[in-house]
Parts: sequence; C-alpha cells; structure tokens
Amino acid sequence: MKQITDDNHRGLILIDLDRTLLNKDYQLTTPDILPNIQNLINQGFCIGISSDSPIDTIRYWADRLLLNGPLVAENGASIEWIGIINKVLSNFKPNKLKSSLLNHLRKLEQNALFLYGDVTAMVRSKTHILIKHTPFPIYMINTMREHSISLYVKKLDADGYLINCEDKLFDLRNIFQELVSSDLVIKADPEYCFFSISQKSINKNLSFHYLRDQFPYLPMYIIGDSLSDYSDCTKVKLFSVGNGSDEYKSKCSFVGNNNYTKGVIDCLKHIKNQRFKESTIKNNTLPRNE
Repeated sequence: MKQITDDNHRGLILIDLDRTLLNKDYQLTTPDILPNIQNLINQGFCIGISSDSPIDTIRYWADRLLLNGPLVAENGASIEWIGIINKVLSNFKPNKLKSSLLNHLRKLEQNALFLYGDVTAMVRSKTHILIKHTPFPIYMINTMREHSISLYVKKLDADGYLINCEDKLFDLRNIFQELVSSDLVIKADPEYCFFSISQKSINKNLSFHYLRDQFPYLPMYIIGDSLSDYSDCTKVKLFSVGNGSDEYKSKCSFVGNNNYTKGVIDCLKHIKNQRFKESTIKNNTLPRNE
C-alpha cells in the first residue's frame, strides 16, 4: 500500500475529460500537455482524471498521459487509485434496466440499427459504416459502463458517416423518463447526442468529498468546464478552461485563457506557481533557530 502524505506530495489535481482535456472530437489540441503534466508529477503532484466516462476509457488516457493519481469514473460512481483506493460509491446495477429499455426501444423502432461495445471510440474515430440500406436511427449502447447506462442517438449522412439525430434524442428521453424509477436521473447531451441514466445521488462532488476525507492534508484542485465539475468541499480549488460555462467559471478561482487542452495547461501552470508561492510564504514564516 502506497503512502500519500503531505511530506512527499504537493497536491492532488483532477482533470475532466470531455470539453476540458479533450475537444469536441475527443482529441488533445496540443502534445504539450504531456511534458506539463510530467513536470508537475516530478515536483510531487498527484494528477488524475474525473469524468463521466467508464473506467476503461479513463485508464486509456491515464496510461497515455502517464498519470499517477486517482481515476473518478462514471460521474463519481467509482474511484480507482492503484495500490491506494478501489471504491464504488454507486449501488445502481444497470443491466436489468438496460435490457428492459432496449427491448422497449426495439418494439418502437423496428427498423433501427443497434450497435454495442465501446461506442465512444467508434464515434471518436468517425467510423464509416457500409450497409446496403441506411437504417434510421442508429442506437449505440456503451457496454463498458458498470454503474450507469449511456446511449448515443445517431444517423448516417449521405457518405455513411455518423451524425447526430437530435429530434430522436429528446423523444427518447421523454419516453424513458416514464420507465425509470425516481432514484435515477436521465441526462441528455445534445452536443454529443447521447443520454445517460445514473443514480440520482451520485455525482463528482460526492467523490471529491470522499477523496478529501481520505487525504485532508493534501491541497486539492479540480480542472473542468461545467457545473458537473463543481465541488462545495472545503479547501478544494476550482479551475476552468477558457471554453467552460459561465456558471462554472463564476465559481472558479482561476480561468485559463485558452480552450480545451491548452486551457488545462494554463490551469496547471497557475497551480504550480500558486503552490510555489504558498510554499515560499510557509518557509519564510517558520521559526528560525538562533
């Protein structure tokens, strides 16, 4: 079991993925993020990810960026920090409900195409689908989720590439709203054209509180873009990329000048400078032996 103490770590940084570290095409906007992250890790920071994505997707980015901090998955449903924490905060087991909803959907949309698997990767890679007859719509179910349900609503353009199908998205949300229990919440995202179903009491803020309770001596920093990244936890400082929502920015102590990955770099540099100043002030106020 690794020991995380104030003596050997300068702070805990959690970075959101979609619309924060990654742009709308699920891509990094600059390779400069890797040396900036490694610079802070070398100086004693623990850097992890906080996202609505499933844990396998988050592990991919954590491995690619050589991160050393906790991984908060499915909007706070689980926390993984190898050798330190393996905590599940959600008690929602989605398989039975997912099967029921899909059976209901198949009856409503008999001509639809259903795709299963790591559908986020399929959307991200701009998959070209070759089929003789174009189905409408295409429902893409992410089977990698363990504590929530997500479903993309797409259709094909004339060249066979996936595009959004917004009208079906909100129709579907209204239909499913009547089928799920009151302890669950349905969230629709028109930009990516998907909706998710998760336990109403679970959110990132809950996971931030858990981490804060486990490591009360570590300064904690959240870099995000929306109110889903907000925390009311004491001694947690909020940072936003330039493309963050106005509501979230108003609650942050710092907002980067740039969008997406470059905005994350702005925040990392600010955290580094801020922590250096705090350490300098602390050292200058320590009593000296005469």
